[in-house]
Amino acid sequence: MTNSIKEMIDCAIFFEQAINTCLAQNTLAKPEPFFSEKLAKELPKILRGMPFKGLPCQTWKFQGCYVHQKPYVKFISQLSKNGNGRCELGDLLVLCRENDAGQERYNSALFQLKKVDEEGKEFQPNPKTNEIVQLELYSSWPDLTSMGGKSYCIQPHAPSPGAQYLFIHNHTMSPRLTLSSPKKSMSPDGIALGCYLSAFTQWQTGRPISPKNLCQGNSIDGFSKLIWDLVDYIVSKSKSIQRSFGDIMCFISDMREETDFGMNSSTGIDNNYGDNENDGFGILFIDMGND
Repeated sequence: MTNSIKEMIDCAIFFEQAINTCLAQNTLAKPEPFFSEKLAKELPKILRGMPFKGLPCQTWKFQGCYVHQKPYVKFISQLSKNGNGRCELGDLLVLCRENDAGQERYNSALFQLKKVDEEGKEFQPNPKTNEIVQLELYSSWPDLTSMGGKSYCIQPHAPSPGAQYLFIHNHTMSPRLTLSSPKKSMSPDGIALGCYLSAFTQWQTGRPISPKNLCQGNSIDGFSKLIWDLVDYIVSKSKSIQRSFGDIMCFISDMREETDFGMNSSTGIDNNYGDNENDGFGILFIDMGND
């Protein structure tokens, strides 16, 4: 669906206003998981309560969920000393569906959150930590395995606009959220998250994925399968979202048996919900169009 420049701007303003409202409180001392939880749990509520004037021909639904665990993956690394690459998959997933006269399509975006304490200072992943392995994951998407033992062959082995660094400008009372594609040295002064979401909901950025029913069995679409397995697992572990299945039924109506994606906490691999309040992963669901 094509929209005018004015509609795109209105859509970006809509998202930015909601994000600013979501993060209006003093967040100076808050860790990164605080922000992913706010974006997954509080932002959908705010979006649902705001009048939307950007795309009047569409109906929009917003929902989210969050668990106090992290999805970790492992792969053969070219940058780690021993070749064992192990890092978190991200902090936040945004998943969008558009239903246009019965024709469905899906878009996805993974975000790795990073705090920026100084204005204008570039972020460089620390080569002595798994930050450099995280950069390798988002830059090359090698064949990888979840901590639950599932393998994914992802093509192409290259950066994607659907895997971004989300910088939290946390040196002011009202934090800004901006994006950068994965690089060895990243400027935190990129596109605002609201502008990205406007383009994302029009398929101008992000990483489109196949419908879930096309990712069964030995699917060659490794990234789509990775995202749907992750969604299945997070939803199955989120106590809050299980009371609101009707709002996201389009994403989970054909959910398979629970996928043991394998979540990792600071205390080791643990598939129980709520084991570490200082870690977490969130999903923001956006459903557009008429069923």
